[in-house]
Amino acid sequence: LQSSITLLRERQAQQLQLRFVDHLRATLFGALAGARWNFLARHHSSEFLSVLITDVQRVGVGTIFLLQLFTQWAVFPVYLGVAFHLSPPVAGLALLTGAALWWVLRKSRDAAKQSGVVLSRANQSLFNELQEFLAALKLIKIHGEEAGYQRQFRHVVAHLREQQIEFHRVRSRSQMAFRIGGALALAFLTYAALVWAQLPAASLLVLIAIFARMLP
Repeated sequence: LQSSITLLRERQAQQLQLRFVDHLRATLFGALAGARWNFLARHHSSEFLSVLITDVQRVGVGTIFLLQLFTQWAVFPVYLGVAFHLSPPVAGLALLTGAALWWVLRKSRDAAKQSGVVLSRANQSLFNELQEFLAALKLIKIHGEEAGYQRQFRHVVAHLREQQIEFHRVRSRSQMAFRIGGALALAFLTYAALVWAQLPAASLLVLIAIFARMLP
């Protein structure tokens, strides 16, 4: 039953994401069609292409994660209330531990965010290169400049690949840091509940399950 519910939830979330992305893309397309000429003249056409194809898709993925975050925060007070009911000192210690973990790992979050910004710029450079090449393809063929554009394109692609590898490396390192930090925090809270608060086994198991969801 749980597997069926999880599968249904994932399907509904995917459909919601696709409908939202389609609506956003159609809205942006209509806005571009009705935009003033002076606005269009200030931007490169590859920027609009990148937004309609790549950036909108990212917004859809980010929206799903944001909805999941809202869901977690909606049940957070319930978890917190149960934890304080079982053991107020241990629950307070869990809040302090979670806040300290977020503060300690803030540099890891900032590094992942900055790497994402650099990756977006690399994607934009690729769209600029493609747009320029396709717009001037006939002139390039006439003047025999194919080799130069091929070298330039390979350089842009190589730069994009480097940024993609760097982004995945930074993101993986950030995720690993949060997982290790969460495991250490959970072990510390379990030790405090056993040795300091001396909670019974039933209450301890409930608190462990709650803390595993509350910690970042």
